[in-house]
Amino acid sequence: MTRRGIAKGRTIELEEPLPFPEGQVLNILVEPAPDLGQRGSPALILRVSQEPPHMAPGAISALEEAIAKSRLPVRSEGPFDDSPA
Repeated sequence: MTRRGIAKGRTIELEEPLPFPEGQVLNILVEPAPDLGQRGSPALILRVSQEPPHMAPGAISALEEAIAKSRLPVRSEGPFDDSPA
């Protein structure tokens, strides 16, 4: 069983309750969670979309198209380039 939690000093606060009775002795293996990337980043969304449960066919290409459409154009000039010195 795997659970996510946050270390707070000598305790770990879990995101979900455990299915064991209060006072149950447990064996614990603690390791850092993998770095998933910046929350909400396109790379993270694509990676998660490729893991189970899988998205419907065509949903990933629609997501990639939406990401491509949302990209802002690169400008070599800054907003203050035309202002007098």
